[in-house]
Amino acid sequence: VCSGHGVCDAAGACVCEPHYFPSVDGRSSCQRTCPQDAKGNLCAGHGQCSYRDTTNTVSCACNPGYLGTGCAATCPGTEEPDWVQAPCAGRGVCSLVNDDAAECACPDLYRGEACEYVCPTGALSTATAIPCSGHGACELTALGTACECTAPWTGPGCGCNSRTTCSGHGACDDASGLCVCEGNWRGARCNTCRAGY
Repeated sequence: VCSGHGVCDAAGACVCEPHYFPSVDGRSSCQRTCPQDAKGNLCAGHGQCSYRDTTNTVSCACNPGYLGTGCAATCPGTEEPDWVQAPCAGRGVCSLVNDDAAECACPDLYRGEACEYVCPTGALSTATAIPCSGHGACELTALGTACECTAPWTGPGCGCNSRTTCSGHGACDDASGLCVCEGNWRGARCNTCRAGY
């Protein structure tokens, strides 16, 4: 009676246990429920099991950061790494690989499984920034990201070129990406004469 997942009320109708619903054909009460993980958690413990009268469907409504029929696929950044704590670090789009796995599609400026690393840009803001200033390739490293600059561009964000950035009157410092001016030249771009010259 009640498919083993409910009790009959005084009128003879089944009162189902939580998260059990009628069969697709409507002949059996309390027959369907949502997918369970190996521990018996509905929706892998990451969603709510619900029934829709209009479509006669039982499904999991997954919490943010979880996908799949049974909410078993975790978007990178949701749980690991623990310092990110947002699906795709809030920057990328999470999609289902299979019912147990998900992956992030990161915007061009970001790298990492969870889009957790920002590519160096040489810009003051990431709003209009281009990875490696458009003069190199952004690569993942053991410490995050780094630019592999195309010569003659140098610096952390490939934003310095001795001839153009330093006006031909200085050299780029590889570590900082700033100009080191020659002789009597001064200024961020080595385009100003020192006083008295």
